[in-house]
Amino acid sequence: MPKVEGAEDLSLSYDERAGGKFILRWRQWEELPNGERKRKQRTAMVYGVSERKELEIEIARALRERGWWSRDEAEPAARPADVNMEKAGVAWVHWKVGVKGVSVNTRKNLAYAMNRFFKTLREVKGMAKSVPVGGHLMTNENVTQVLTAWRSRYSDGTLYQSAAAVLDMWTWVSDQPEYASVPAPPRNLGQLRPPPAVYEAPELNPSLEECDAVIRRIRHPLTQRLAVIMRYTGLRMFQAAAVYREDLDWDGGTLLIRRGKTRRERAQMRRVPISKHMLTDLAKDVKDAMPGPLFPDHKATDDKGNPVPMVGYRNLTRYVTEAWKAAIAAKEARAEVLTPPNRKRNRPDHAFRAAMQAFLEAEGVQERVIDSLVGHAPRSTRAMHYTRPTPDELRGAIDLIPRIRWNECRDQE
Repeated sequence: MPKVEGAEDLSLSYDERAGGKFILRWRQWEELPNGERKRKQRTAMVYGVSERKELEIEIARALRERGWWSRDEAEPAARPADVNMEKAGVAWVHWKVGVKGVSVNTRKNLAYAMNRFFKTLREVKGMAKSVPVGGHLMTNENVTQVLTAWRSRYSDGTLYQSAAAVLDMWTWVSDQPEYASVPAPPRNLGQLRPPPAVYEAPELNPSLEECDAVIRRIRHPLTQRLAVIMRYTGLRMFQAAAVYREDLDWDGGTLLIRRGKTRRERAQMRRVPISKHMLTDLAKDVKDAMPGPLFPDHKATDDKGNPVPMVGYRNLTRYVTEAWKAAIAAKEARAEVLTPPNRKRNRPDHAFRAAMQAFLEAEGVQERVIDSLVGHAPRSTRAMHYTRPTPDELRGAIDLIPRIRWNECRDQE
């Protein structure tokens, strides 16, 4: 952190960040509510070297003359009492959506993490729900207390993701001039961030026969259609739910995948071959459908009023879980593949993805072909930049997947 020339006695220094941004830091005398005076660290953000130097001169002059500086030139005792951190959290979520372009599901998860954090912070501090969460509460001690309370309530994955969101929000707030009164987070966020969740591969993988038993028992037609797509393609639920009618090339036997879990997968917008059996099973409901999402959201449309793919899958997962339990009760599926002993949560919809990969691996299909079909990242530099499975290799793997074992009536159709 370079010191400002000629201002060593004022503790005035700056950090240079990406994009030409500078964070000025200094310590100044401020009056506390009890009438005492105390030196506190303050920060200000500027863009460009010239603006930084001008502000350095202004701050240094103010510190020498009266011992403090602020953008609004108000007396420290007359400044707003505190920052409403809940409003700051909302502003951060909007920034993540508008600038970072996070998805709708990520936005929801960030909002849930903020609500979870402020609710628990009120609990550990004994605050009423009606009392706003002030910026002065953003301290290492308070955040640590919240994370400690979370350890007994949430899974390792939820704990890590929620803590990462809180620390990201805290860092962003500390960079904003309007939130200058909020204490800065520790330089080493690893002091607070819990370790990421570690999951071992399950001992048992579901089979296609077990998935078929589940699909036969899904009583909701839309969810059953979604499960059929996942069973044949190995797509995640949010990817299968984003399929449009025009993404299915009936003559060429291919499917365009619009969504991805990673930035690389989203950028690829890959087209993969699909099984002729899948087209047969979907023909009755999909082949003559109008263009648009196969699984539209009933509560949202785009700017032109056209339907958009659904963004919430909780009800769909509920129907799949219900079908899994029915198949287990009928002894047509194993409970261990729905809820592996080494994981805290079951995986009702992800089981279709696991079954498809386990089947292809048992059939001797190469790992690079399976990875390409399901959207896993390439495992080497060569695979990432130079070589890809040929269309014939992908088609040959997909053709190995057998048709869903429906009841006798449907097989005769």
